[in-house]
Amino acid sequence: MTAITTYLKSNVNTPFFAVVGDIDYANIKSKLSLAGLDVIRLSEYCSADDKRPNLDNLYEQLQTLDVNFNGKQVVVLGVGEYLALCGDSVANNTLTELKDLRIGTAKAVLLLRGVTNIVRDIQRDDAHRFDNRRVHYADNTDTSISVSFVGTDVALTAPSGLQTLLQEFENGATGNLTVKSGMAFPKAIIPTYSINSAYDGVKIKAPLLQLSQQALTDSQWGELLSNIELLSQKQDISLIKYDDWRCFIRLKVNGTDNGYLKYVLDRTDIFDYFKHNVLNTIIDIPHTDSRFNIFYDERKALIKKFSESDLAEFVKENQRNTNDALYKLTDQKAVERRELVSLFSILDKDKVSARIQEAYPSLHDYLNLYTFTDPKVSVDFRKLLTEYFDSYKWQKVCNIIDDDFVTMVERLALERPYGSLDTRQNVIKSIGETETLLFWLDALGVEYLALIQALCRKQGLTLRVHIARAELPTITTQNNDFYYKEWRGDKAPKDERLDDIKHGEASKNYKPLDMPIYLADEITIIEDIIEQAKTQLALYNYKKILLVSDHGASRLAVIKKQDEKYNADTQGEHSGRCCKEFPDYDLPFASVENGFIVLANYGRFKGSRAANVEVHGGASLEEVIVPIIELTLANPDTRIELDKSKVIYANPINHEWAKVVLFSKTKLSNVILSVIETKRQYSGVQIDNTHYVIQTDIRRKGNYHADVFDGDNLIGKIEFTVQSKSGGGTGFDDELEI
Repeated sequence: MTAITTYLKSNVNTPFFAVVGDIDYANIKSKLSLAGLDVIRLSEYCSADDKRPNLDNLYEQLQTLDVNFNGKQVVVLGVGEYLALCGDSVANNTLTELKDLRIGTAKAVLLLRGVTNIVRDIQRDDAHRFDNRRVHYADNTDTSISVSFVGTDVALTAPSGLQTLLQEFENGATGNLTVKSGMAFPKAIIPTYSINSAYDGVKIKAPLLQLSQQALTDSQWGELLSNIELLSQKQDISLIKYDDWRCFIRLKVNGTDNGYLKYVLDRTDIFDYFKHNVLNTIIDIPHTDSRFNIFYDERKALIKKFSESDLAEFVKENQRNTNDALYKLTDQKAVERRELVSLFSILDKDKVSARIQEAYPSLHDYLNLYTFTDPKVSVDFRKLLTEYFDSYKWQKVCNIIDDDFVTMVERLALERPYGSLDTRQNVIKSIGETETLLFWLDALGVEYLALIQALCRKQGLTLRVHIARAELPTITTQNNDFYYKEWRGDKAPKDERLDDIKHGEASKNYKPLDMPIYLADEITIIEDIIEQAKTQLALYNYKKILLVSDHGASRLAVIKKQDEKYNADTQGEHSGRCCKEFPDYDLPFASVENGFIVLANYGRFKGSRAANVEVHGGASLEEVIVPIIELTLANPDTRIELDKSKVIYANPINHEWAKVVLFSKTKLSNVILSVIETKRQYSGVQIDNTHYVIQTDIRRKGNYHADVFDGDNLIGKIEFTVQSKSGGGTGFDDELEI
């Protein structure tokens, strides 16, 4: 300003060059206005909004300032920036002409940005005349101005015309300026960009966004360019919409703390592939990769809102590598749960079993050993039931039938040990109806008791299981009196979902039917029924829920596909498991009850409709034995733990086997320890108010896992290590018997 003030008072009759940068432009412009200088804008010399300014008219006006207004003082804006667009040659020639332009007694200050080097070159060439009386440089003459020229046919909202751009310059704008114009400035000193598409504009305004033009559609790029601030907005992972390209863009720009999602984004350059890649990238990551477990959990959280059809696509693609496919599945959708069940028919059962503990805990719970403890049942029969249904469940899930098991079924078909059980009606009568709600889940057999046991523990429920027998034949019409006639208390509507599945009415969901994938849906139904029971109890509508069924069902009888010698004229029905009584039949595995011939082996009468899911009507143990389950709210203080150390010592040489001592501040009535590794159960003895001792026959050192039960209730899980009492392990390595 000192240099300018000196010029204004001098007798110099040519313009003054005030060379400034972005930092000083607005300040100097304001001070000149306050000093009384009139403003001349280069933009006023454009004959149309997208025409170049007429410099000759500017020269003429400057030359005639003293004619019309003696001593006129003006500041000229926009010249430097415009010449910076025009390029070195035009800028040099124009500024040289302005340097020598005679303006008489008038004074004209050219406030110049963007042409510092051009002015210095001119001054160097004419240092004698073009000295500090006529030119001065601010301390910082840097400018950040750049211009993006949008093609006139690009569907993008932007300021229009070169005249508008010059006005922006004159107002002191900095940074990248966007203008819609047909002008071209190929020799510009300042950076210029041609935007022939919205994509070009985004790349200019967001150079760090490394995406190809194919990443979005033209209209999406256009919206992004018009709302470039989208790039600065963080994306909440829990609110991701995988069909919203804005989410994709924000994640690409701002990143994410979710490691799996970051991995996917690094490998996804086109929005249309985003959802697909979130679902399926896990397929290509080996389960042995050190990152896999973390990625698995992170992906599981991401796909909660995905649909069944989305996951169906993933399941199909995941089948490319059968051995590794097991590790990629979750239990979030029915289609995945069914696929996990199907793998038992394809892969090694121990491998699948180990994986489902993480991937599908409810299926793992279903397959857990259930120990029958009903004191009304003989010890020998309880032991038989425990072993029988453990074997039955594994054959069902693996979709096989073992010859030795068939031999046992045929032996039991002759012995019919279920006859020692009390009837369902008698058991229900002994329980009572006061403050009790009856749930009838059609076709609920005892095979589901381990699952129900685990669900009750998770839901905070206690259960008491009574074992009873259904009436023969095991069809609903012979077993519904307890619900319709005998129960006088409150009852929920009859639930037939399990039975519908077993009859194949929903078989469209279970293609192919040569695998028991419907088991996943059975588990879901039981989860739902236990949730309903918990709700009723939590609302204190009832003190007890009584969960009962009419009969069970058999998968193995379907797999066996064994036709008996009598054909359809015997009026075979119920998939051939029973038929109306007829004379002179010769079937050692059948009995006659209630006017029906009932098969207790895995045969079926010829000519009946062959079942493809499960059957009932016969007298195999899985059809005839039913649970009556009492559910109540659990004591929240029930907690079980090892007393003191997790290390248990034993001395095999002296036949001192591992002895487990448990602590519980709640009194327990029937402690049972079920050790996973040995598949054996051990009863506990109370030794004081809070401690229980369980003597095992474990003879091997190692790590062990066990479920702790109080009667039918799973109340805890423990881990313990068995070591040699001598400390050296003597005797353990030779003890191979468990």
